[in-house]
Amino acid sequence: MADPITPGAGVDFFNRMETAMFDTRLLRTLPKLAEPVLTAYVDVNPANPRNQGRPSGAGTWVKTQARTLAARLPGADTKLLREQAQRIDAYIDEHLARAKSLVFFAGAGTWKVLRLQVPVDDEMYWGKPSLGQLTWILDEHRPCGILVVDRNGARFFRYWMGELVEQKEERFEIDLTQWRRRELVTGRGVDRDSFEQRVGAQHARFFKETAARCRTWREREGFTSVFVAGPTEAAETVWEALPENCRAQGALVRGLPARVTGPELLRRIEPAIETFKRHRELEEVEALLATGEGARASLGIDTTLTRIQHGEARRLVAARGLRGEVRVCRQCGWVDRSAEDACPRCGGVRDSESLRTVLPELAHARNIPVEVVAGEAAERLHAVGGLAAWLA
Repeated sequence: MADPITPGAGVDFFNRMETAMFDTRLLRTLPKLAEPVLTAYVDVNPANPRNQGRPSGAGTWVKTQARTLAARLPGADTKLLREQAQRIDAYIDEHLARAKSLVFFAGAGTWKVLRLQVPVDDEMYWGKPSLGQLTWILDEHRPCGILVVDRNGARFFRYWMGELVEQKEERFEIDLTQWRRRELVTGRGVDRDSFEQRVGAQHARFFKETAARCRTWREREGFTSVFVAGPTEAAETVWEALPENCRAQGALVRGLPARVTGPELLRRIEPAIETFKRHRELEEVEALLATGEGARASLGIDTTLTRIQHGEARRLVAARGLRGEVRVCRQCGWVDRSAEDACPRCGGVRDSESLRTVLPELAHARNIPVEVVAGEAAERLHAVGGLAAWLA
């Protein structure tokens, strides 16, 4: 949890919660917030030109979007919505951006702010808490492990949602203090050569043990991917000692300085993670397209929605930024994109909802994992509608 932040004058904070890292436990509490709530996903990244002036373009967007939203609401809701928008605008104006994105849940008795180090699309909703984009973000950004090793020791990091946290209880160091003292009094020649050989053997054992610990750590934490980074010799030695199935789910990052700092590690490791993700995503999309529509795979929004609801889908692959509207039956919950007002299955009344909101709900209700792809993989997938599935 982040350190408390004191709000400025005139800003009323209820049930204050500001968190530096997203906690999945929080996701389970958000649907229980008292309605109505103003949900706002806001890009506050200082690298975005719109956010570099005063007042921030992010705050301007909040005010403009709130006016548009309020114009469609009854009078009482309009007043409350504008009050919440003012709170959000004041928060953005009074606090230096320490994140790329902020997510707000603001109501008469509610104030929750999530600081994220990953991008969001600007969105605003009034009524029940809107969790659709958060769910997409969680599906796209899975935690992974980063092992940083040099000749002094090994450090283990968890990387998730743009945040890097060392798991210090896993730190593993090699102690050559006594050996170095002996080196000072050791002469040249055979004795010195023997000493260096023993130190080399000690490092070899250390690297082998580090690889074994990395394998156990990966399994215990449930990481799908692990990246090994550090000075070239140390990183390569540990990487080669890992089992093939572990190396197939990660990457080696060479050439880091010994005892690399956190910011430098983040700067060097994030491009490697991004490259690895985009490569694996493209491989999966190409495999789906090569398999084609049939008994093993489903391609396109309409057929995939049907397969999900018939219990046939075991894994979904969706393009980042997937858009569109679907019809949802109030009575039986059936979802499709047909234009009829009545449900084709039970004849019940149907509402229009965003596919971005409905799809994660369908998947998570059935425990179907969702892989959100970007880059070239998303472009290829958009050619068949932006949604596909592997079938059970």
